[in-house]
Amino acid sequence: MKKKLKIRRKSETQIHVINSSTEWEQHYPTIISHLETCKVLGFDCEWVFDKKRCPVAMVQISTQQGFCLLVRTCKMASNIPETFKKLLADRSILKVGVASKDDGKKLQKDYGIVVRGCVDLRHMLGRIRGIYNCSSVGLQGLAAAVLGVNMAKEYGIRCGNWEADTLSTEQIDYAACDALVAVDIFTNLVLAKMLGRALQEDDIECVAITEAEFWKNASSFCQGLLDVLYKTKTARTLTSDSQYSEPQGAGAVNGKAKSKKHESRASCLNCCLLAPDGQLLCTSDVRKVEWYIHKGLADKLSDDPLTLKLKFEETSGPKPDLGYVQNNENICVVCGKSESYIKKFIIPKEYRKYFPTFLKVHTCDLLVMCLPCHQISCQHDSIFRQSLAKECDADTTSRSFQDHDLQKVRSAAKALLLNKPQIPEKRIDELESTVKDFYGIDSLTEELLQTATELDIKVNNPQFLPHGKKVVRHMRRNGGVLNFEKRCRQNFLNCMKPQYLPDIWTVDHNKCYVKQRNVQHHTAQ
Repeated sequence: MKKKLKIRRKSETQIHVINSSTEWEQHYPTIISHLETCKVLGFDCEWVFDKKRCPVAMVQISTQQGFCLLVRTCKMASNIPETFKKLLADRSILKVGVASKDDGKKLQKDYGIVVRGCVDLRHMLGRIRGIYNCSSVGLQGLAAAVLGVNMAKEYGIRCGNWEADTLSTEQIDYAACDALVAVDIFTNLVLAKMLGRALQEDDIECVAITEAEFWKNASSFCQGLLDVLYKTKTARTLTSDSQYSEPQGAGAVNGKAKSKKHESRASCLNCCLLAPDGQLLCTSDVRKVEWYIHKGLADKLSDDPLTLKLKFEETSGPKPDLGYVQNNENICVVCGKSESYIKKFIIPKEYRKYFPTFLKVHTCDLLVMCLPCHQISCQHDSIFRQSLAKECDADTTSRSFQDHDLQKVRSAAKALLLNKPQIPEKRIDELESTVKDFYGIDSLTEELLQTATELDIKVNNPQFLPHGKKVVRHMRRNGGVLNFEKRCRQNFLNCMKPQYLPDIWTVDHNKCYVKQRNVQHHTAQ
């Protein structure tokens, strides 16, 4: 009798931390028994970042049945079980996750472990049309869209010590969740493809699909996706109204030369700036980081990634903004393209420069976009600017204007100097009178006419106020700058519909920070 596919409930999990080869061998038979028909594992890795990436500290794998092993490679680096290596190298067993191929490459570099059969869930999502709509393509975004699960991605845990002698309960839950959620997303995507709709809560008991039938469809679904990096030429469109094209292999060439100029401009957004005690303060642009070297304010620790340590203590204040310490993936946040990209300020500089200082320095609004998307975004910015000008009575008047009297004098002098033979006598008298009256003289010389042609006719506008300053001033009186900041971000989301935003990016990014700052201010008082 064929075995019916069982969809795991959230409570049906078994998590085991593996610290030695002996512990691995104890649980290995269970893993193999779970892979008898449906050969798929949720797969993820964790490591420590201490000035640079340390070797992979842990590998998380999970079966569809919720059996999850946290294999601590940092505890058995010299004695990694051969059965563990064999499992990861078996191409017939799928290792699903977000950037699973990249994690496999790290394992090969650190321990010589070959990982085959990697399938990036984002490739799979691109093959399903009209069912899911993801706001971002990290594991957190996929979990929310496909499973309706909100994953907790606390910075203190994510960047914690994965090489500690004993892992905390929070670390164990965090690590296991990544692998469990990955395999659950895989299951839901395959079923959605088979059913032609998203899986519902009441489907858990009534979906009449056997394991063999499921695996046959899953294998077909993943054709051409094994061990393919999630990169440039994949049509990774995650909205319901777009088309999908097959991903190309890692070495695929599209026949067009990349724009090195624009790529180099934004390729180093992950340069690390550390405090004297080694705490990561922010990731930044290479030019900003090199400024500290030029000024003698920091020492360079490494080149890949470029990492500096400050020579001075930063001023007291709240902890670093997560928007600044995130590891920015250098792909277009709109379409996912990873070539010819440049930086984009979601809140234009002409507004942000009039923001309060604490809002200017705490932001995650510096994103990466490809050239076509950047151009489209700028067009939307122009429309948004015009609407703000009307709403805030912030017309784009010029900083200076032309003095019409001076303009008449200069034009008269040019006509007399260059075209006098072709001008009627009466008109010549009028032009000469204009220049004479201006200088208060009775006769003209060629030298004076030449001087008149070089008159600066621009006059500073005493009523001028920059458009950005008018808008920010208006917003401060009507809803506040924080709401305006949120409005700019929401406008970007509505116009561009970005699919690859960083996981922590939200329209309310600074809200918690402002609350924290207000508490500190009242406490000081």
